[in-house]
Amino acid sequence: MSLTRDEKIAPHFQPLPSKAKLLAEILLARAKGGECVISQAELCRLTGFSRTTVWKYLNVLRQRGIIDWERRKNLSKRYRFVDVNWTKHASYQLRPQIAEPVSKGHNVLILGEEGVGKSFQLSLVSQNGLVQAEARLFLHRSTLRDALTSLLEQLAEAGLFDLGSLSQPLSRMSAKELGSLVMQTVSRAPSRVFLACDDLDQLPPALRRFLLGFLSLYNVQVVAAARDEEKVKEFVDHFVVVKLQPLSTQETVEWVQNFIQARGIPCSVEKRACGSSPTSSTSAQAAIPARSRPSSEKSRPKGMWTEGFYAKSSRSAVSNS
Repeated sequence: MSLTRDEKIAPHFQPLPSKAKLLAEILLARAKGGECVISQAELCRLTGFSRTTVWKYLNVLRQRGIIDWERRKNLSKRYRFVDVNWTKHASYQLRPQIAEPVSKGHNVLILGEEGVGKSFQLSLVSQNGLVQAEARLFLHRSTLRDALTSLLEQLAEAGLFDLGSLSQPLSRMSAKELGSLVMQTVSRAPSRVFLACDDLDQLPPALRRFLLGFLSLYNVQVVAAARDEEKVKEFVDHFVVVKLQPLSTQETVEWVQNFIQARGIPCSVEKRACGSSPTSSTSAQAAIPARSRPSSEKSRPKGMWTEGFYAKSSRSAVSNS
């Protein structure tokens, strides 16, 4: 399978394909000392990709300078992270305080205010290969009946439930009947069933009661996210609680620097804003669209970037006008 045209052209400036990201996350999650030993068959199993697809996107990672590998006779390859900075500027990296309890099979509750990345971290948990599960379910915020119907459909997709064996369609069943089917199916699963739940504190009461019962099953692992700890206090004893804090000013600056550098965005404003020294007023103008460039001191936005980001750009714009 050959690379696409977009993957061949200026590869370091193209976004990393989602399948390559997934492979990188699996390797990173299992890496020790920057190295990971894993078979291609195991990567196929964890991702659901064919061997050809796995090989294609491993080569994408290698061409980007993110990984390299060592062939070993009659042994699995040893993958090594070449670009150490990739592990730092990957905004999709799972936080260690979440990855550790998840990898040990614990239920994890991610708490934090709006915008700290709870939902994003939750989405990463089921993607990076840490969770070994027979099925991966997502509990949607909806009515009890709709949520239970969705869970049964997801179990059917995972091959754990046969919709054709029912004497009547799911739409005609009561919430009690649907709940019993979910519990019976999950309890009979040959291995662990993983469930992700976002906005736990906003679930309707009936659905919260069902989830408490679901947590009593021995072969389930649940990772949930919530904003208000007070509203989920009945769940706390069932979880390892991880509280996410907003990024500090320094972390925010580093994130923006890495975002710009990783995507090859031309930028020549002050070093503390973009991580590069100024070169010319022309390239400074290119960093900010003309229609959004402040034209005077009064129109300049207030806040962290006022002096570092906007001031030089506006001066450059004025000098060239």
